[in-house]
Amino acid sequence: MGAALSGAAGLATTAVLPMSRAVASPRSPARLPPLNTTALRAAIQDLEHPPSTGIPEPVTAEDVLRHRFDHWTPQEWVATVTRLPLKFAPGTRQEYRGIHYVLAAMIIDEVTGRPYGEAVEARILRPLGLTRTVVPGNDPQVRGPHVHGYLALADGGLRDITSYDQSSARGEGDMISTAGDLDRMLSALFSGELLRPELLEPMFTLPPDHVRMLDGSPARYSSGLQEATVNGVTLWGKTGETYGYKNAAFSTRDRQRRFVLAYNPTAARGSGESQMVARVAGLLTRS
Repeated sequence: MGAALSGAAGLATTAVLPMSRAVASPRSPARLPPLNTTALRAAIQDLEHPPSTGIPEPVTAEDVLRHRFDHWTPQEWVATVTRLPLKFAPGTRQEYRGIHYVLAAMIIDEVTGRPYGEAVEARILRPLGLTRTVVPGNDPQVRGPHVHGYLALADGGLRDITSYDQSSARGEGDMISTAGDLDRMLSALFSGELLRPELLEPMFTLPPDHVRMLDGSPARYSSGLQEATVNGVTLWGKTGETYGYKNAAFSTRDRQRRFVLAYNPTAARGSGESQMVARVAGLLTRS
């Protein structure tokens, strides 16, 4: 095991709230009991009033190692992005922020009455047979055979960073999986095995043309996926990372071309992830 999943709660929100189980036949999708709107409203109200916080932001490998077992609540993480004014009016620009998945996990907690990881396991992992994917919760260890992650220190040495408290990525990137399970998940999602058509379509729908990224480029994020066109071929997917681990899973919508990439960088800060993914995507889409 060695792939850190990103954005799992976003998909789990879609799968948990509208569906009675994760795997349903596209011809006769199952239905959930009515949504508990009171619980949902209460959850959203709680999110609007998080406590103040002063969470450190590691820059160097040494900083990361110093704080590797720090534990934070989701409310503390939400507070880090609600203290400042909005960068832009909702619906006018786009910027990727992982905090959205943290919020999604918190909503799942409230609506289902149990930790979001249990909902993910019951509605997605078990039905799809993803036996090597786990939501570890508060356990900082990676159990079973796995690839170790390392960070490069200022003195040139390497330190094992495999054991790490993932509370700072709860709902955003705290799942542990394998390349095989990621491929199975991608195939199940794109084929309609996991979601009904009306729930799946927004995942392949970008904002209107006038909505741009902060750098002025076209918006590239849908409801849970990222779009990338390489050599004229449109791919949809997601990247994920934690210290010592990075991955990407992308596919054409017809699933004829897809890839899962998992590797182990040693830099504390992102370096070369987009180039690595672009190189693989370029090879995959060559005529």
